[in-house]
Amino acid sequence: MTAPDPAPELPPAARSAVDAVLADPAAPVKLLLSGGVGTGKSTVLAEIRGTLREAGRVVLTRAPRSGDAAEAAFVVDDAHLLGDSEIDCLAEQVADPSATVVVACEPLTHRVPLQTLTTALERENPVLRLGPLSPADVGRVLSTALGVPATPETVRSVLAATAGLP
Repeated sequence: MTAPDPAPELPPAARSAVDAVLADPAAPVKLLLSGGVGTGKSTVLAEIRGTLREAGRVVLTRAPRSGDAAEAAFVVDDAHLLGDSEIDCLAEQVADPSATVVVACEPLTHRVPLQTLTTALERENPVLRLGPLSPADVGRVLSTALGVPATPETVRSVLAATAGLP
């Protein structure tokens, strides 16, 4: 039998958000993750979805619909790709104090419904902005993966190849 894969390495701010959900997965959460392509939004959402599901929560990865379980948690990736009516439904859900709504989107809020959603989520918690990893974070991730300290040359090479994107 092999050991399960270790939890993915998350940026410190993202780890704090996931840890808060881990601490009390039954508590309502409102959270907006923002970042460009490849910054780890989907990885953070996968951690949150997994945590909520392990706690027995119903997790939906789409906008709310009529007939959804009242206690369903909405964990939605790429909200900037949703239609305006779907975004409006998510924004309405944010207004429910007992609801869990976690949304990730690229930092594009030029559409009014998306502005409304992001503003509603920002009222609940600061936006979790994800971006490239710093050289120190890349070194830490490499050292963990390699089991030995990463050399400065290795860190520079990885940064050059990845631009710090996880």
